[in-house]
Amino acid sequence: MRIVVCVKFFENEITIERMLYSITHFADKLVAIDGAYEGFSNHCKSKDKTVKKIEYWRDNYFHKPVTLVHFDIKEFFKNEMEKRNLMFKEYFYSEGDWILFLDSDEWLIGDVFQKETRELLETTEEPYFLNWFYQRWNTIPLNEKKRNFWKYDENTSTLGKRQYMRLFRFTPGIRVIGNHWTIMYPSLKHSKYFFKTAETAPLKIMHEPEKSNPKLIEQKEKYNFGERMTQEKRIVSARDLLESGELFK
Repeated sequence: MRIVVCVKFFENEITIERMLYSITHFADKLVAIDGAYEGFSNHCKSKDKTVKKIEYWRDNYFHKPVTLVHFDIKEFFKNEMEKRNLMFKEYFYSEGDWILFLDSDEWLIGDVFQKETRELLETTEEPYFLNWFYQRWNTIPLNEKKRNFWKYDENTSTLGKRQYMRLFRFTPGIRVIGNHWTIMYPSLKHSKYFFKTAETAPLKIMHEPEKSNPKLIEQKEKYNFGERMTQEKRIVSARDLLESGELFK
């Protein structure tokens, strides 16, 4: 059994190191995919020090396989879904691998949670797990929709925790069908409404987006409330596709 951490990045030199060092003893392999989406930037791959920091960590601390998708990128990704689906290419994995998705401004917290998660994955027959996800904002203003979504706590400046599906057993044909980590397996058996039935792994993920480059934050906000929303209106919901059977034809 291997745990393969997959991270997508674009000019995240400020936050990438924290993510990398948090997975050093947990991951058996890293797949790191660079690249910008259409409408996000005027260049399609990172020009900052993110790649150099990944290479330094690989050579001096990790000493395990790293697949870095950067030098061959020649054009923009059409959307976030296309970039995430690149992570599912079969040549990145072996049978029995577990995949953990992280963004470049996220990191794992608590060595004991990582140890307990690895022990769980070595013995389980489940195909996926929920994970606790913590997000903190300290100074960035939040619109009312986001406050309600995260149940914002004024006293701690912490948006609290939610559960996300980030940990999957690799199966050929698995793919993302939406921009919100909606993962579908190639069989209906594994693709039922697993958010209602999945178990929760001990693994805990932390996210503090305001630590990113201010220019990058501005780019993300512009993209998320502009081009991304336009793209998502063209995506049929995962529930509708699942109930219609179109996914499995």
